[in-house]
Amino acid sequence: MSLTLRSPAAAVIGAFACILLNPAVVGFFSFTIFFTTLAKELGYGRGVMGLAITIGTLAAAAAAPIVGRLTDRRGSRRVILIGVPALAVLLCEMPTLCKSLIGLYFGFALVGILVAFYYVPLPRVIASWFDARRGLALGFVMAGTGAGSAIMSPIIASVTASAGWQTSYLVLAAGVAVISLPCALLFVHDPAGSVAGPATRDLQGEKPHITRQLLILALAYFFIGLSLDGMVINFFPMVTGRGISGAEAASLFSVASIAMFVGRIGCGYLLDMLPANRVGSVIIAGSGAGIAMLQFGNSTPQLMLGAVLFGLGVSTELDLISYIISRIYPIESFSRFFSFVYAFFMIGTSAGPPVLGGLYDWLGSNVIGSSVAAAAAVLAALSLAAMLPTPTHSMVMREVLE
Repeated sequence: MSLTLRSPAAAVIGAFACILLNPAVVGFFSFTIFFTTLAKELGYGRGVMGLAITIGTLAAAAAAPIVGRLTDRRGSRRVILIGVPALAVLLCEMPTLCKSLIGLYFGFALVGILVAFYYVPLPRVIASWFDARRGLALGFVMAGTGAGSAIMSPIIASVTASAGWQTSYLVLAAGVAVISLPCALLFVHDPAGSVAGPATRDLQGEKPHITRQLLILALAYFFIGLSLDGMVINFFPMVTGRGISGAEAASLFSVASIAMFVGRIGCGYLLDMLPANRVGSVIIAGSGAGIAMLQFGNSTPQLMLGAVLFGLGVSTELDLISYIISRIYPIESFSRFFSFVYAFFMIGTSAGPPVLGGLYDWLGSNVIGSSVAAAAAVLAALSLAAMLPTPTHSMVMREVLE
């Protein structure tokens, strides 16, 4: 596979460079590093400050359908070339916006909107260029989120300690401008016609519309957001609440993070071989078992296995949506239907942290919250299993040849 400015390999490089420093990494994830310092400077508690993330995820849910229609009409390249420079500018303005609580909330609402400008068009680019290895390509690109967080977190923590959080935002802006923007300009292109081959045809031969299968998928992703993303925020409180030390909790989260990265590649490989909804059902059910192990496990091996299963579940998120949508709808309509499911996912993600955290505040225990998260993961797995088997590349090619 040769590397030219308009090729599948170039699309992977460009999309990966954008995902590496996407708004979730430089906006939401970096906020963890600034959280305590900002809370002290503004004089607000954790609940008030944490509401910024909820505002951001709800903004992403609201923006996704609009961005989806824009992407299908104008193409992925035009949308991402709005999002990348806008993110660099916003990061430069965050030190000013974060001087007040209203400014903080407004800034994170903009971050959420820009999340849609990344996560809606970029899967469409990859799905458009790849067919037989679509799952693997999507898994590799989406692994950029974990890689970006792993690379930038220690850098930003060091800059924050030495020069302050304001300088850290400028460093993040520079990273977006120097790494993501040139790669987006050079490598992110839609293929001619934005059609990736026969597998992108509407299997029913009808005009694409919201179907029962899409509604089931949206329901599944609401539960995934509620469960897995809710537990990502509450991971440390849940584990340390059992009497496990902070160092041991950090080790468990590192294990989960490694599983997230490896899981994206492995999941992508499986999606090219087996029905995607069934692959997702098994992995998400396993993540529910992982949450239960983290809460109730009595030995180090059980806790380690729980962290691995949990990380594998988190790794399936956007890859799985992208793959399933790209196999049951034409690429020309991909972003509209992807954004529909993504909005439900973001609503679940918005609800997860306050629901699980609220249960702890109310009951003084993580047991009920973790049980709710595990149950939501099981409901998501059952929803995915209830769908018709997602066609694979080989299945569609067999139908075409017949």
